[in-house]
Amino acid sequence: MAPEQATKVSGDGYLAGSLMHEIAHNLGPAYARQNGRQVEINEAIGPAYAGLEEAKADTVGMYGMKWLVDHDAMPKERLEEDYASYVGGLFRTLRFGTAEAHGRAEMMEFNYLVENGALSHAAGRYRIDYARMPGAIATLAKELLQMEATGDRARTEAWFQKYNAMSAEFEECARYSGRYPGGHPAEFFVSGEAPMKQLCSFFLAAIAAAQSPAHQAARHDRGGRLGVSTTRSPRATTSAAPAPIAPDGSSTTAS
Repeated sequence: MAPEQATKVSGDGYLAGSLMHEIAHNLGPAYARQNGRQVEINEAIGPAYAGLEEAKADTVGMYGMKWLVDHDAMPKERLEEDYASYVGGLFRTLRFGTAEAHGRAEMMEFNYLVENGALSHAAGRYRIDYARMPGAIATLAKELLQMEATGDRARTEAWFQKYNAMSAEFEECARYSGRYPGGHPAEFFVSGEAPMKQLCSFFLAAIAAAQSPAHQAARHDRGGRLGVSTTRSPRATTSAAPAPIAPDGSSTTAS
């Protein structure tokens, strides 16, 4: 990536994209409509479904992020960071190849973004056109959602066949990054920082905090206040019987 854009790639941006991706898995059509019948989408699409669904989650998630920005639910100043982190994530995934669903999806997304001018290549680096990115993502998301809604297997297979080839420029980048072990941050793609290392550190810190006794106690307390049924030991819940009440309403307990 261009150095000034690569420095925008961040753990927070990658995490935001990942969260939107997972949310987007539950958005879109629940089934395909074919000849007046409701058909399971994976049944209708066949083997290409896994890659289609992963690509849909990526693009609908990024479309949703722009929607949140447009509706003042997320800061506009973070959008370039989120787009840069999304593209950085494409590079990272594609370093592992395209044999599996996520790789096939992201190779297709990458090629589509290049074709539509949202990404360009020059002097051995890729550059994001932030102005074109929202439109390219929106049109791609619409195409993928229509594939799922119609269950059009031929359309889906032809689409992935068209966009799943790895370009010579990208192969050169992949060969360069191949010297790094699979889990190592690729400085060639993300020059100047290692966002994946930062993200891993964030997750490790979050896991450690979640496992702490203080957090567990607070979580238990929140569950009780929210009306969540909790099982308590009889010895932990025993309390003194209430004092008898006299006919005039006063307590009979001696002062």
